[in-house]
Amino acid sequence: MNNSKDLFQKKLKRTFNGKNRVRLYAPQINQQSVFILRCIAWTIGKPMTVSLDQIIAFTVSKMNITTICSSCIDNNQCSMCPFKKQLPSYPDIERFLNQ
Repeated sequence: MNNSKDLFQKKLKRTFNGKNRVRLYAPQINQQSVFILRCIAWTIGKPMTVSLDQIIAFTVSKMNITTICSSCIDNNQCSMCPFKKQLPSYPDIERFLNQ
């Protein structure tokens, strides 16, 4: 398992301007997910980008940190891990999800 973590790290890191930086992954989402996100954004009165950030943060706040950490393969980011930080609450998202 450790070899797969090392291989993942080597593939993930690229050198830019002489510094090692992690390349961000920008996933494409399907049309149905875009439609759902747009409807949620309209409902809470926020732009889609803000709504997506809030949905992710809300989901993270409800997850079991121990399970996430034991599954993580990027152990170089532990000190900055959002799962270990207190995330802000998002009442708009909570109200939407509890309707």
